Amino acid sequence: MKRLTLLVTFVLFACNLFSQRVLSSSGGTGTFDDFSVNWSIGEVVTETFSIGGIIVNQGFNQYAETVKDITTVDGYETINAIAYPNPTTNYVYIKVSDIELTGLSYMLTTLEGMPIIQEPINSEETAVDLLTLSPSLYLLSILKEGIVVRSFRIVKIE
Repeated sequence: MKRLTLLVTFVLFACNLFSQRVLSSSGGTGTFDDFSVNWSIGEVVTETFSIGGIIVNQGFNQYAETVKDITTVDGYETINAIAYPNPTTNYVYIKVSDIELTGLSYMLTTLEGMPIIQEPINSEETAVDLLTLSPSLYLLSILKEGIVVRSFRIVKIE
């Protein structure tokens, strides 16, 4: 009887240790600088909820995202800029202030670094058209004379 009780206790304890793991047919992790992505294949997302730009998927593989930006680069002045709205469905706007616009441009790339759009910034507020892009994460960089001085992660949703 003691052995049975010990065995049941051990099994319950072991099940508790592995309760946050997922059994799926495949999956993996990708890391890009300070950003990582986890995915799994073979799990079913049972329902998606969307309220005010916040999307929640009911399922096993959940993640937390923190949108960060690079604020300064050594040897260059601080760029006072914002990119909004983020996440977005169609356009993202870049608003810069307190800087000379000469030599200022933006570049939108995939997280892998593949360039999508590169245009000059000619006014304090610039619209970046994302209508034709698939929902994904993108990197929006502000360049001064070809050097990246500020970057934002942009979330494109449907």
